Amino acid sequence: ISMQSIRDLNAGTLDVAIIGLPSRTAGLTVEHILDEPMVVGMSVRHPAAKRRRLTLSNLARDNLYWFDRKQNPAYHEHCERVFARLRFKPARMIEPADYHILLSLVEDGRGIALIPRSLQAVKRSGIVYKELVEGEQLGIGVALAYQAGELSEMVAKFVAFLKERVGTENPQDVLIVSKDHP
Repeated sequence: ISMQSIRDLNAGTLDVAIIGLPSRTAGLTVEHILDEPMVVGMSVRHPAAKRRRLTLSNLARDNLYWFDRKQNPAYHEHCERVFARLRFKPARMIEPADYHILLSLVEDGRGIALIPRSLQAVKRSGIVYKELVEGEQLGIGVALAYQAGELSEMVAKFVAFLKERVGTENPQDVLIVSKDHP
């Protein structure tokens, strides 16, 4: 999603977007607004499901649903460096594009998923979310991105509004302002 939003910003079809960091954002103004640590999503039947906190080494024998590098190369490379430093080499499976399908597979015990903490709000009876010791290291930044230079009044107001509200709103409530929708 971040890569497509960045392409749309550069093409002029979006005025402002909320993106994940790290991302390749050359030529854009980027304002960091918050950090989202990663947590582990797993089946309630997983042997570690009763533990409060987990480390990546606790999960080394699990199948990991992981996103395709093409979705966000900069963030993917960041995570790969963290995995290499910690010697975390689980078997990997392609993460489905649909979050609800991912949760169904995790619920069935087919693998685990590392997800941003705010997505814990999506509840499923067969899934538990566990704090990950390395969650901050793997965390994704959330930022506003827009073309450098003079902002339209509408975009400037939106940027100011979002920056003011970031502590009181749910980070999963993402808004994108488009030139086609004033």
